[in-house]
Amino acid sequence: MFDDRGRRAGGTASRVGLDGDVLQQVSIPAVAMPFVGPSGHLLVDASGAISRITADGSRALTARGEAVASNGTQLAWLQCDGDLSCDIVLGTVDAPDGVRMALEPGRRPLTGVSGRPVAEFSPDGRWLALPLFDSSATGEQPAITIALIDVATGVEIHRAAGPRANPFESPLAWSPDSRWLIFASDSGIDAWRAGSRETTTLDLGFSVARDLAVRSAPR
Repeated sequence: MFDDRGRRAGGTASRVGLDGDVLQQVSIPAVAMPFVGPSGHLLVDASGAISRITADGSRALTARGEAVASNGTQLAWLQCDGDLSCDIVLGTVDAPDGVRMALEPGRRPLTGVSGRPVAEFSPDGRWLALPLFDSSATGEQPAITIALIDVATGVEIHRAAGPRANPFESPLAWSPDSRWLIFASDSGIDAWRAGSRETTTLDLGFSVARDLAVRSAPR
């Protein structure tokens, strides 16, 4: 929702049954899109605080920082010491302060035009694909790189080049078995095999995509 000046305002999240009936509604703060957890809870990110809203509407502070990615159970969030240094913290909704990965100076997680984080956990929760941009760059299009991170250790396994054209429309998608990440790059549509240290450009007959989905992938 937006106020009369076009600023994002609070809204309402509805829980809807399969028959279309609205079962419950809870108010949420100014947030583009909340993360939905498997138990029906919501994670909302507003004013530097990540809060958990349960199905009955009760709220609890989860972490101080900015949400980067969540699958409803796992959470990656940004914690900064002023403008000097930032860490990506990897944990769970119940224990968010887990392993840490320090970002290079000026590097920040990419968000889409709606404010929704672009980073994605793999379906099995083992990997995090984290698009980053250089916030200190002065060019018209910031250079995007995609960090592939081992969630258990916080170690970056590989860094791939992302797109320069329309960087804030930077689609990526995991295969259902978590073995492959497909993403947009300057060279077209690339694939990263989980755990490897290289990427491959796919010969798909097109080089630009606004969205990606993977139904299955070769082993």
